Order: sequence, then C-alpha cells, then structure tokens
Amino acid sequence: MKNNIIAIICLICILGCSSQNKSPLIPKKGNLIFKQEINIINQSLIDSTLKSAEAKIMEGAAYTMGKSGQKQTMDSMDYASSVSLLQNMIMGTITNNFTPNLQKKWKEERSFRFQDSIIISKEKNTLRNLKHAVIHRGKETVTIKTLADTTKNKAKNIPYKYVPEDNLKVSEFRNETKEINGYECFKIVTTSQDIIKNANNLEINYTHTLYVTEELQCKYHPVFKYRSILKKYYPLEITETNDLVKGYEKIYSIKEMKLE
Repeated sequence: MKNNIIAIICLICILGCSSQNKSPLIPKKGNLIFKQEINIINQSLIDSTLKSAEAKIMEGAAYTMGKSGQKQTMDSMDYASSVSLLQNMIMGTITNNFTPNLQKKWKEERSFRFQDSIIISKEKNTLRNLKHAVIHRGKETVTIKTLADTTKNKAKNIPYKYVPEDNLKVSEFRNETKEINGYECFKIVTTSQDIIKNANNLEINYTHTLYVTEELQCKYHPVFKYRSILKKYYPLEITETNDLVKGYEKIYSIKEMKLE
C-alpha cells in the first residue's frame, strides 16, 4: 500500500513537471486573423484633439520646409506649392491612422497564413487592400507585392523591419489574466514614441495594453512589431491609444486562429 502511494505521488510529480515544461507552439501551418475595432470614448475630445493635431502638422510642415533652406532657392509660388504638398502628404497619413470615425467604418483586418518557411501577410479593409507581403522566416526577409497584381514584386527579399525600440518601456501584470482562444494570457502595458520628422519632429506617444501568451512562439505578428516583445511572448489582444488624437481606443482581437 505504502509503495502504491509513493508511486502515485511520483507519477503526479512527473506529470506536473512535464506540463510545466511543455514547449511553446511554433506555428508551421494555419491562419491567424486579427480584426480592428474602434471604441469611441469621448467624441468631443476626439474632435478637439484632432483639430489641434492638424494645426500642429500644418505649422510643423511649413517650419520644416523653411528650415531646409529651400525657400532661398525657390520662387514664392513653387515654395508655397511644395509646403502644401508636404502638408497634404502628412495629413493623408493622419487621416489613415488617427481619424477614428473613418476607421470605424473601414473594418480593417490583418492576417497571417503560415506555410512552413513562409508567411503570407495581408492587410485590408472594406474599401481596399492595404498591403500584401511574403515573409521568409529563415532568411528574416520580406517580399512586398504590388496591390494591383500580387504576383508581381514591389520589393524582393528585403530585410524584415521591426519597429524601433529606443523609447519602448514594458510593464508586466501577470496577475491580470484572461483566456483567449484556449490560451492563458496575462497583461502587459507598453509605452513608446514615434516622431514625424517632416512636421518639425512632432512627437506621438503610444500606449499599448496587450494580453500575451507564452504558449506561442513566433518572431512575426500581423499587428505588433516590437522584436523584444515577440522574443518573450505573443500578443493575442491589443488595445492602442495615443496622445495626438485622444478619446478613443483602437482594439485588435482574434477573428480566426487555427494553428499547428
């Protein structure tokens, strides 16, 4: 009897250790699709900060052009046209990335299709395809396809680029957990900064609240591209806010996940 009890205890310990030492899944095949949702929190705050952002960008672009010295080498009409062109280019970026009321209508999706050594990456919304690329995992390179014809290469086998991490700060909250698609996840919060150089180095501060798992391991993600994060864990839910346009959240959550 005593020997049986000892054997049972040993078996439990072995099973416990094996479950704790379970290797994370490295996806070889399958699909992973994130959908984007916009959560409007305060519309009046959105309106006021968006208006302020537009003014900062207009002023910053004009200042950048003046500082570049082009004003001295161009006539007034050409210079004014160049300033306007730069402002319109930057405003296009702001419209696509910081106008929640428009983004709410677009229903954006970002997806990966895993095929052994390559990943087919797509970004699209209900209006148009945004990006189509092939990631070569072993080479750590990417081939970007043209939107009109995805059989043609726009850029072939260029180094895969992660987001710069100079200002990245990470805080873990392992006691705050949730289950996502069968994976046990815990919360981390990151803060980072982006700079629009052509708008007088306008700084944009981001906060990302992530629910991540250590049961998946992959250096590539459809949404989140911080290498140091992906080395440690894999985000399955992402909530993004920024201090340029306030009053809303951009949320990426799983739409489809079938990995093996």
